[in-house]
Amino acid sequence: MLAFGVPLVPTTLAYWIFASSDRLVIGKLSTLDELGLYTVAITASSLLGLVNGALGQAWSPYAIKIYEEQPNESPALFGMVLTYIMVGFGLLCVFITTFAHEVLMVLSTPTFYPAAIAMGPLTLGFMAYASTQVTAIGISITKKTNYFASFSWMAAVMNLILNILLVPKWGMIAASWTTAASYTFLTIAYFMTSQRLFPVVYEKWRVLAVVGLTFGFVLLVPFLPEMTLITCLVVKIMYCLIYVSFLFVLRILDKREWQMLTSLLSKRNAVSDEGDKQVCSETQNSFTTRIS
Repeated sequence: MLAFGVPLVPTTLAYWIFASSDRLVIGKLSTLDELGLYTVAITASSLLGLVNGALGQAWSPYAIKIYEEQPNESPALFGMVLTYIMVGFGLLCVFITTFAHEVLMVLSTPTFYPAAIAMGPLTLGFMAYASTQVTAIGISITKKTNYFASFSWMAAVMNLILNILLVPKWGMIAASWTTAASYTFLTIAYFMTSQRLFPVVYEKWRVLAVVGLTFGFVLLVPFLPEMTLITCLVVKIMYCLIYVSFLFVLRILDKREWQMLTSLLSKRNAVSDEGDKQVCSETQNSFTTRIS
């Protein structure tokens, strides 16, 4: 138990460092205006952090259960789950980034509206962070938690160095991108190590496609034209719908996902609380069928 748990203490400290060092560096090497804007951007995009925290609480014990009960099917199941995590967080990234200005209109005053430009990179960072729920699964299953401590400290040091080098010139924009880079490094390091410890069968095309698509749509948001409020909302809704349509055009999602979701919802509505266990079992079987 100590061998498993002790490395998680420096890991938590490292996460705290590269989650807060950007604001400390901005406060020291940039302006207080930049610090204020960046803090608002982090607050506005923190919804992704809440979703990721809830996902971790639900997914971790379930992943261990699947590994113990279906060791042969679990590698493919884990890979499929990563695809769905990427799709879900991709949708949130594009939606939050697209409507960042409107979100700030509700949460703050006009002084802080420029913070919207930093929300895109921050949401991409949260997306990369969410992927560690699966990319780190091999480390957790094999109880090699010392890798968590090593890689998280590497990410913390990298984040701190990049912030010191880039923040004085580019301010909060640099801080937001260094945060995204740190989480990206973290998930890649976890992935490479986990694959040696417990190989997962990833859906490579779907994962890479949704990551590239999300990255492109987030980068293009600042280039949307400025219009009246109503027109702007219509254009932005269409922009998000175009993103969703590309998920199907590129076959990142297809009719199998709709069939699985429809089946799950219909069964949920048809059964009582006593029958919920049977529905969960059938849903798990549908995952296995999808894998095969």
